[in-house]
Amino acid sequence: MYAYCSFLLVKRPGYSLFYASSDKGLYRNDKVPWYGEYDLPIGQPLSERYLKDGCWFRDYTNARIIVNPAEVSRKIAVDGSKQWLDGISKEVFSELTLPPKSGRILLAISSGASTQNSNVEKLPDVYGEFDGSLG
Repeated sequence: MYAYCSFLLVKRPGYSLFYASSDKGLYRNDKVPWYGEYDLPIGQPLSERYLKDGCWFRDYTNARIIVNPAEVSRKIAVDGSKQWLDGISKEVFSELTLPPKSGRILLAISSGASTQNSNVEKLPDVYGEFDGSLG
């Protein structure tokens, strides 16, 4: 997640992420890795990256990308005008603690919106069954 989120901080049209393993020779990768995070509906970039509370952020149409490059955990308060949902764990956050050298993709849910009427129900089923509810 750290590498992918770091890439999303600087992503530009026409750019892509190259991932390779050097276990058995230079850039050898028998299977192309595909992770659920690649399918999240984050939308298009709305801003350049910015530094806040010791972490890097970048806002997308439907998401906020957060990267903690530090060697220590960082407690982050996210924008109170929206609810933020972790696209993989489906947890809702108003604040979170990011471990050292980590990244998160938080999907925006409008404040006060029912999860049944939000982008939560449109999330791809990346790691198993999800019925659109949070509880």
